[in-house]
Amino acid sequence: MNSQNILFSSIFVPVNADNKDQVMKSIAWTIDRDPKFKFITIDKICDSVWLCDHFQKNETDRPSSTDDGFVILNVTSSLVSEPYTALVRLTQAVAWNDHDENHVDIVAVVVSRCAVSQFDVGYDRDKGLHLQQLSRVTRFLMNKDNAAQIRAAQTTHDLRHLLCDDGHNQNIQKIAA
Repeated sequence: MNSQNILFSSIFVPVNADNKDQVMKSIAWTIDRDPKFKFITIDKICDSVWLCDHFQKNETDRPSSTDDGFVILNVTSSLVSEPYTALVRLTQAVAWNDHDENHVDIVAVVVSRCAVSQFDVGYDRDKGLHLQQLSRVTRFLMNKDNAAQIRAAQTTHDLRHLLCDDGHNQNIQKIAA
């Protein structure tokens, strides 16, 4: 079996930021420069400003931090042709919400296609695929051993090795099923 990353399209470590807004801007800027992201977007309007605006809007509407120190930023748009996921480890934990004590040091990003309205062809399918990808990423990050290994990884190479499916990684095998 070829070693491949089945959960994340791209992995970035480290991202240095002091607060939630800087984290979202930095991640949006980094993803905008990723050729894998550029390949799956339909319109050139999908840039770092577009991504950051969507991250901020979604976080305002539905804050997504957890007690486990990770957050999943997600965006759905008809301008995206296929799912894109990224994993980011921050160099330092940052406070995510003003009203709680949660600090985040792992950020996952899920960008998926979604038809504009429920009357569009493929709306239910797109919604289901987005929720499935969110579920897989969430289950992976909620595993305490996985989160500890992500935090211990020193380089992007370490993270890639941790997240690759070489046929022996049981945590990846269970989530892929």
